[in-house]
Amino acid sequence: IPPSASSASSASVTVFQHAFDTGSYPRVVVASGVQLGSLTANGPSLSVVLQPNCTVGSLASKLIAGAVESTPPSEAEVGASLGSVSVKALGAGSVYLLQLPSTNTSSQLTYRQPAGRVCYSTDLPPDRASLSRGADPWAE
Repeated sequence: IPPSASSASSASVTVFQHAFDTGSYPRVVVASGVQLGSLTANGPSLSVVLQPNCTVGSLASKLIAGAVESTPPSEAEVGASLGSVSVKALGAGSVYLLQLPSTNTSSQLTYRQPAGRVCYSTDLPPDRASLSRGADPWAE
């Protein structure tokens, strides 16, 4: 998704990989400078790559063997700016969101993965940061 594809931060993009397409490993790359209101990406082997300095208001993904990642190439670069993140990994899917910039707004992470492990960190001082368990949006 190049910067010219999103002239306003309210743009929404949905990417769907068919369930029978298990032999390919497509990647959705959101380029630096892109501003999206929302991005939904679902598929058995689909990966989402968020380049440094892109902005996504709401990111939702259901994957089996893919990944959602924002990993700047150096510690000097800032990662993607994200509002809310909701990822459901049904198999070996992974999430790598590193060096995200600090904002004055709350961020929401909803994540479900069979191993039940997640790492979430902030550079806020302890008196300004909190982690709370919310309702399970995928409860049956």
